[in-house]
Amino acid sequence: FSYAHEWRAVHHAPSASEPAPDDDAPLPPLEQERPLTLAQLGNFLKAPAKAFFNTRLGVYLDIDDADTLEHEPFDLDGLSLWQLQDALVEAGRLAMDRGAPYLPAVEARLQGLEREGRLAMGGFAERMRTELTEPLDTMFEHYAEALTGWPHAIVQPAAVSLRLGRDDRGAGSDHPFEVRPFEVRLEDWLDGLRESDAGDCCRLVLMTSSLVRKGKYHWRNWLSAWVAHLAGQLAVGPMTTRLISRAGHHTLAPLPESQARDRLDAIAHAWLAGMSAPLPLPVESAFRWVEQDGNAARLLRCLNDEGDDVDLKAWRAAQRCYEGDDYSAGERDRDPCLARQWPSFSAVVRQRAGERHFTELAEVLYAPLHDAVKNSAAKGGKV
Repeated sequence: FSYAHEWRAVHHAPSASEPAPDDDAPLPPLEQERPLTLAQLGNFLKAPAKAFFNTRLGVYLDIDDADTLEHEPFDLDGLSLWQLQDALVEAGRLAMDRGAPYLPAVEARLQGLEREGRLAMGGFAERMRTELTEPLDTMFEHYAEALTGWPHAIVQPAAVSLRLGRDDRGAGSDHPFEVRPFEVRLEDWLDGLRESDAGDCCRLVLMTSSLVRKGKYHWRNWLSAWVAHLAGQLAVGPMTTRLISRAGHHTLAPLPESQARDRLDAIAHAWLAGMSAPLPLPVESAFRWVEQDGNAARLLRCLNDEGDDVDLKAWRAAQRCYEGDDYSAGERDRDPCLARQWPSFSAVVRQRAGERHFTELAEVLYAPLHDAVKNSAAKGGKV
C-alpha cells in the first residue's frame, strides 16, 4: 500500500529512461507558499492521512464524505440537516450577542429556510423542525450563562501571526519527530473573544457538532478549537476557551505560553512530515489508545506477543475502534484513505513516519488535549 503511483499520475508524466522510484520513500518536503491557517492544522489533526492525499497529492478518495463537516447523522439527509441547524445556531448567536432573545431570530431563520425550499414538505416538515430546534434551548441557555461571565465583547478579531519552529532548544524534549531546524508561518484570525469584568480573556465557541456522542468523547470535534486555543495563548495572552455544543460543554483553561508553543510546534512539525508521507495516525483509534493508557512499552510487548491483560486491553480497544466488529464498522471502513494505506490495526502500528510510530505520535499530538479535558473534568469541569 503506497501512494507513489497517485503522485506520479497526478503530477508527473513518466519517462521510459527514468529509473523506477521507491514507492515507500517519502516525497520531498512541501513548499507551501502561503502561511498555514488554524483550519489547516485543525483539519490535519482530524485526519492526517486524508490531509496528505488531499493537500499533497490533490487526490480525494471520499469527496462525498459528509463527516468532513463534523455533522451528526440525522434520519433525513444528514449533511443538509447539519447545515440547516448550523444556520439556526448562527442566527441565534448573533441575536444574543446583540442582547436580543435568540428564539425570534431562530424562528425568522426557519421561515427564511422554508421560503428558500430547504425544509421538508408535508408530514416531514414538523419532524424536521423539531429535530433542528430540539437541542437549541439547552445550547443557548449555556451560552447566556457564558455571556454573563464574560460580558464584554472584543469586536475586532485578534490577529494570529506566528513563526513556528524548533532549533537545538528542542533536544531531548517531547516531540514526535527527530528534532531538526524548521520554520513555518501561521497566519489567521481569532474571533468570538470576550473579556470578564476583571479583564480576563475568553473565546466563546458555539458548536453545531457534539463534543460527546453516546456517552463518549467525540474527540474529532475538539481538535479545531484546541489548535485555536493553543494559538490564542501566543497571540492574545492567557486565554480561556469555552466550548458549547449540541451535546456537552467544556472550558479549556489557559496554558503557559511555553507549553502552548511546544504543543503548536509539535503539530506544525507533524504537519510538515505528514505532507511528505501519510502519518499512521487514525484519530479515533489513537484517542482510544490514549484513553486506555497505551504507550510505546505496551505496544512493543503486544507486538512481541508478550503483553499482559492491561497491555492487551489497550490494544484490543484501539484495534476494535479501527477494524470494527460484528456490530459496527470501524474507523478504517469509514475512511478510504486509511483503508487504502493500512488494512489492519497491526499495519498501522508497524508503520513508521518521521522515525516515529503510532503510539509516539498519539502521545504527542492527542494526549495533551485528552489530558487537559480529563484533568479538568476530574476537578469538576462539565462535558
